[in-house]
Amino acid sequence: MISEISEHNKHHIDRLTRLHGGEALSEPFQLCGISRAVGHEEHMIGPDEIPAMVARIVDDLWAQRSHVTRDHAFRPLTIEQWGYGTHFVDSVFGAEVTVQPDGNSWSKVLTSEVGTLEQPDVMACPEVLRMLAVYDELVRVVQRTGEMYITLGVLSCTLNIAINLYGERFLMALLSDPEAAEHDARVITDTIISLHRLFRSRIPSELAVLGAASIRFMPPGGGLIDGCATQLLSAATYRKLIAPYDNRLMDIYPTGCLMHLCGASEQHIPTFREMPKLKAVQLNDRATEAFEQYYAGLREDQILYVIPTANVSIESVLRVSNGGKRIVIVADTPRNSN
Repeated sequence: MISEISEHNKHHIDRLTRLHGGEALSEPFQLCGISRAVGHEEHMIGPDEIPAMVARIVDDLWAQRSHVTRDHAFRPLTIEQWGYGTHFVDSVFGAEVTVQPDGNSWSKVLTSEVGTLEQPDVMACPEVLRMLAVYDELVRVVQRTGEMYITLGVLSCTLNIAINLYGERFLMALLSDPEAAEHDARVITDTIISLHRLFRSRIPSELAVLGAASIRFMPPGGGLIDGCATQLLSAATYRKLIAPYDNRLMDIYPTGCLMHLCGASEQHIPTFREMPKLKAVQLNDRATEAFEQYYAGLREDQILYVIPTANVSIESVLRVSNGGKRIVIVADTPRNSN
C-alpha cells in the first residue's frame, strides 16, 4: 500500500511536471524541501564507519517526516552529498582543498599555466571513491522506504571550476589567450560530464535528484548546472566562449536542466533564452532582484524558481506572473488566500 508521504510526493511531482509542461496550475507551486547533508567530516570516516553514519543521517531526516504532508507545499526529504561542496571538482583535478571550522571549503589555485590541464582519472580520486561508498550505502538504506531522495554531489559548471582552479588568470585568458582557456574548458566539461554519469549510474533513477533539491527539485530526468560566475563575464564573452560548454553539460539530461543564479547575470538573458536544454532558472539573492527581467526575457517554456528577498516579495512575484504562471515559489509560507 502506498504511504501518505509517497502519495504526497507523487502528487507534487505530477503538478511540477505539468507546470514545466506549460500548464497553469490552480494555485502557485510552493517548494520547501527538508534536507540533511552528508558533510565533509562525515566523508572522511573509514569505510567500516559508513553504515552507522548513513543510518544516523537517514534517521535524523526520517524524524522530520511529520512535516512533509502538513500543508499544501512540496516538502521532499532529501539527503545532500556535500563532501567538499563547491570545491569537490577542484579536488578531482588535484587542487588542495581545506575545510574551515564553519564547514565551508576552500581550494588553493593551481600553479600551472592556463591551457595545460589534463584529463584526470576520476576513479583515482580519494574523494570520488569516498562519495561512491557513501552513495552505495545510502541507496541500500533509502531504497527500503522509497520516501527519500539522494542528491548528486556539487558538480557545478565549467566556468566556476575554471575560476576555482586558476582564479583571475582564467578570466584574463578568456580575453588574451582564448585557445588556452578553451582547452581547459573542454577538459573541465568532459570531467564534469563523467562525474554526472558515474554518480547517476550508482543511484536508481527514482531516488536521484539534483543538488540542493530542497530548493531546486526538477521533474524526473532533470539536471542542474551552476551559473554563479556568469556575472563576471560580458554577454559576448559568455555567449562565444562559455555557453557552448554549458550547453554540453545540459545535453546529458534528457528533460533539460535548471541553472542556479545568485548574482548580476541578467546580461545573459538573451543567451539563456536560446539554450534549448535550459528549462528552468533558479534565482536567489542578487539574481532575484532582476526577476522581472528574467520573467519577461526568458522563453515561455522556461520556469523560474524564485527565492524572495526583502525587495522582491512573494506578492510581487505572483503579480508579475499572473498568479504563479511559470513560477516555483521557494519559501515556507501559508497557502495564498486568493
